[in-house]
Amino acid sequence: MADYGVTYEPPNPATFSLAQNSDNDANIERRYGVIDASDARVRGYALPGGPGGSAPESRKLTDDQRLVLKNFDPTTGKARAASFHGKALPKGGCRLQAANQMGDLRSKTAEQINGDTFSQSREHATVAALSRKRDACLTSKGYSPSSGKGVASEALPKEQAVAEADCSTKVGIADQWFSIESQMQSDSIAKNKAALDAEKTQNDEILRKAEAVLSKA
Repeated sequence: MADYGVTYEPPNPATFSLAQNSDNDANIERRYGVIDASDARVRGYALPGGPGGSAPESRKLTDDQRLVLKNFDPTTGKARAASFHGKALPKGGCRLQAANQMGDLRSKTAEQINGDTFSQSREHATVAALSRKRDACLTSKGYSPSSGKGVASEALPKEQAVAEADCSTKVGIADQWFSIESQMQSDSIAKNKAALDAEKTQNDEILRKAEAVLSKA
């Protein structure tokens, strides 16, 4: 981006946050539901960065930064501009150009394992039984479990989130669910070791390339 006379500071890893409602299961803030009563008392079902939560680091980009970094119009699927201040600007901007030069960091196998084990563990007999017990507990407190399973919405009262956390703790769902899913993940990792190792080797090579480029900057 410096080639275009545009400054840019990458996100701070210590404060940068992905969208909490991402399809990536590892990114689910409450993978096993609401289990922390003290957190529920503060924000209810709202997630960090959402309504009622504390916002992550602001990533406000100027128009020039956004153009040079991304140069992509999602409505048309085309580049927003052919050049910037007289210098040719590639579709996808500097971000895509860097990815093409360095290669793509891959975690497809790990993400697949993560998603599969979450779905499979949720249907496990022990987890299903504990879920029913938690729901019965929540119902006994006057709340409908179908409307409050980790939903990030201020429409649901904080008292319900606290009740869910208390019920989850009472039946011990989080610890047992975690144990069951962890075993499933260990088994899947062993079965997919070759694919995981191949992705790690590729990622290590990309990081070495990136370090070499940065050392010359």
